[in-house]
Amino acid sequence: MSEDKSKENKKVAKKYYDSRKFKGNTFEQNIAAINNMLFGQGIKISDTPFIIIDEKDQKKYLSAYNFKIESKDNKVNINLPETFLQYIFHFNKMLFHFNSSNNLIIIKFINNKCYKYPFPNNFNKDAKCNKEEIKIDESKVTEIKQKLEKINEKSRLTEKYDILFDIFTNDLGYEFKNETPKQIGKEYTVNIDHEDFEEVYKCTIKKINLEIDGSGKISEKIILAKGNTSFENGIDSLLEYLETKKSDPEKANYYINNDFKSPIIFKNFDEYFIPKNKVILCEIKSGFAIDGVIKQLEERINIIRDCLFNEEEKPLYYIAIVNLSSESVELIKSYKDRKINTKEKVLFIVTIDYKYCGFDISHEVHGDYLLYKKMNSIEKTGVDTNIKVTNMEKEFKILIRALGHHIPTIKQSLLEEK
Repeated sequence: MSEDKSKENKKVAKKYYDSRKFKGNTFEQNIAAINNMLFGQGIKISDTPFIIIDEKDQKKYLSAYNFKIESKDNKVNINLPETFLQYIFHFNKMLFHFNSSNNLIIIKFINNKCYKYPFPNNFNKDAKCNKEEIKIDESKVTEIKQKLEKINEKSRLTEKYDILFDIFTNDLGYEFKNETPKQIGKEYTVNIDHEDFEEVYKCTIKKINLEIDGSGKISEKIILAKGNTSFENGIDSLLEYLETKKSDPEKANYYINNDFKSPIIFKNFDEYFIPKNKVILCEIKSGFAIDGVIKQLEERINIIRDCLFNEEEKPLYYIAIVNLSSESVELIKSYKDRKINTKEKVLFIVTIDYKYCGFDISHEVHGDYLLYKKMNSIEKTGVDTNIKVTNMEKEFKILIRALGHHIPTIKQSLLEEK
């Protein structure tokens, strides 16, 4: 068979997998619907690597394949998105691939030569690492090293992955066999111990799949409150709000003078607003489950820290929303000593008796109702809705203009008449 014919018949490895679809409990759904309408919460689907929605249960997940490499003096966490079909990464000038046989393949460069080391996982005790030289020119080894040195200059996650994929397939002639995402049902441990390695490493491989309640890029600035608020001060303020609300509801509005129209009981950053076009992650509990939400947030923040998000897509603000009955005063006091161990920007919102952003969310909130409430304040935008017209076509065009003005994220072309 000719060389050209052989190249034609060589199977091209898949690089990406079209993972589970990205699509959007009554309390949580209501808050999500209100956030979508009032804050424009949404995110560019195609570029969000670590946050997916399962096509079976329609829930949103923080999903990644985690590779933790440890030695006596070094440790690194590497998270790869589920859509990256080939599990490849680089560390300490070495290339790594966790293959379809659950072996960890390491490519190491020694004296301008290239070697492959297949390390079996610990479930295969008797297997040995059989070192193998990959026959490539010294100039190619130099080229690969240069690519690895420059890879960190790339800002986008897909660019880094594409470079690694190119090195494996084109420079090394490596054959990938994964055609669908690998199902990692348990944690794998691989001991990296060979005379060619300066240190003994342990690599732990597992799948991360944690449900999250919401994530997105906000399209409008969200007004909060000035300065930091500890749980102690926040809960004292919450108690004052509940007391004032009984005697003087108008005066009580001072305590909820923010875009959520709800008390803020914790805030660990000075800025009095969240700027537009920033990505947030939201965790919601339909009860006053402060401890549960703190644990969830800290867990997700630690994972996201090791996820190589594209810069404009990484969550920068973490919002927790819990609900409280106004009669549960004694319950509130017991949470004053809570702490959050993170440098990330965190905000805790309390809805009182299911009141959020001025809405009663103890019942399902329909999108049509939200749109009506949004349109109801249309006169503030300068669009005159009192124009007397008899022509239905003109009336419809006024509505189109109003919708486009109030919902900047909507495509005007979708509203225009054919």
